[in-house]
Amino acid sequence: MTARTAAAPAARPAPPTGAWLKLSAALAGQVPDIAGRPDLIVTCAPGAGHGAPACFFPALALIEVDGNCLGVDPATADPASPADRERYRATWGALIHECAHAAHTRWAPPPAATAAWAEAARMLEESRIEAAQTTRRPADRRWIRAAITDLVVQDFAAAAAPPASAQEAGSAAALILARADTGILETTETGPVARAVTAVIGAPRLAALRKVWQAAQATADDDARTMLKFGRRWCRILGIQPDTPPPPAPARTPGSAPSPVGRAVAQAAAAITAAVAAENAPLPAGPPGKAAQRAAENTARTTAASAASAVFSPGGPPPRRAIAACHP
Repeated sequence: MTARTAAAPAARPAPPTGAWLKLSAALAGQVPDIAGRPDLIVTCAPGAGHGAPACFFPALALIEVDGNCLGVDPATADPASPADRERYRATWGALIHECAHAAHTRWAPPPAATAAWAEAARMLEESRIEAAQTTRRPADRRWIRAAITDLVVQDFAAAAAPPASAQEAGSAAALILARADTGILETTETGPVARAVTAVIGAPRLAALRKVWQAAQATADDDARTMLKFGRRWCRILGIQPDTPPPPAPARTPGSAPSPVGRAVAQAAAAITAAVAAENAPLPAGPPGKAAQRAAENTARTTAASAASAVFSPGGPPPRRAIAACHP
């Protein structure tokens, strides 16, 4: 889901069948409201998404969602029901993220492999479109948060080999720290990443990067020139040659420790996952610790009602007169 707006594939993928076809149609019925576009097609099936939880092909007006991430039987999924979405909230969040691209990426990001500045511009686009989406539809925030850990794992699984590089620190800044400024993530969740990034590139360069991502988040949907300029500026701050292809991520040997940035990303991912679970937990029946008090109140009301019934019932004793006799 990281900058997964992509050029059209060589051939349109085969349509899903059976329960996946039904689910794809049901998802397509929901995206016009989310993206503000009536023309979008959705394909949800195992293996869709081209290696990501979801991706968007602008030329085809097509969103692909990897059915392997759904986690439930597709025959039982009813995305028209807000309650049902809770069962696969990360996948629903991935779909919303791609709808945000469909709504707000009105320029054509070049392939990230062509140049470092292109990769930087595409990463900056991630928080920009989410900021625009949640400004337009604030309730989408909780779903995007639910999908963040998928993003984090996806983008850092192969890039956590020590030593941490400026490129890796920059990626963490663009994809994680920038989301704290949009309100998608909390600074308490991203704190470990901020500290790890600072240790690699220093506070002044991180502050300079923050100015870039904040400016990008305020950029218009169709302002390609400005976004590409920000990509170049991002590279210069990190000391990366803008026009050279980004170097491949170092491969981490199985069982080896990740880089400090990778460890911080994993820590942030765990905090986000826990926070999302808490945010979506069912509300208690009442304030915690109040059960005994409520029981006592109910007993007192029942006792009072019984006493009143005994006093005022036809067979009960007459009421006492509370007014004293008047004396001349």
